Parts: sequence; C-alpha cells; structure tokens
Amino acid sequence: MNKLWPYARPVNGRLERGWHPAPDLAAGNAQFFDPDPACVIQLRPLIRAEVPALNLSNPPNGLLYARTQDGSEFAAFIRLPQGQLKNDRASIMNAIECVGRVDLACAIYLRELAARTRWPRPATQSWTG
Repeated sequence: MNKLWPYARPVNGRLERGWHPAPDLAAGNAQFFDPDPACVIQLRPLIRAEVPALNLSNPPNGLLYARTQDGSEFAAFIRLPQGQLKNDRASIMNAIECVGRVDLACAIYLRELAARTRWPRPATQSWTG
C-alpha cells in the first residue's frame, strides 16, 4: 500500500489541500544529511525523483525534514532562492517561515524543535557550490 502525504498550497488567494503519493526520501536523506542524530531538523535540495507531481507553476526545490522525540517524522517541500538552500540555521529558519505561510501551528512547533537542535557540521551545509 502506498503512503499518502497531505499537501497545502495557496491558489488564487485560498488554500488548496489534498493528498499525493509519498516519495521515497531515503536516498536523498543519505546523500545530503548530517548523520548525527542530534541534528533533528535539516534542510536539503530535492532530487528529481522526489518532486511531487502536483502541476505547480513554481515547484519546490528543497525539503525541510525533522524527527521528533517520539520518533515521528515531518517533511515539507519548500521553495527557497538557490542561495538560501543550505543546511544551516539561517536557511532552516527561512524554510520554517515558508511552512508558516501554510500552517502556522506547524511552524511554531518546528521553531521549538529548531531551538533544541544541534546544527549540522559546516562540511554538510551547502550544495549550491
């Protein structure tokens, strides 16, 4: 059985919600994320196979990923300028602001998680060259 993920996106001034098939994130996570379990919230670029088929005019280019203390996982497709797509504190906070435009309660929770995380090592912070 395929897992489904909820999505929400602004369309013509209103919020459209729905479901789409969940992509397999394991390959991208292994390629880009700091493996330290203390890094509970991280940001990375999307790989082509992960981009959701939602017919978006401005498709996402990044993934904000978090693990909670109870073992739950959170993933949000986001769009940031290429220069801000780094696995560092400033870029992660910008990504959380993107989430907040769609779901304020979720963004508040992510800010709390970010306040408790250890930030990734500098060698894993940027893929933009």
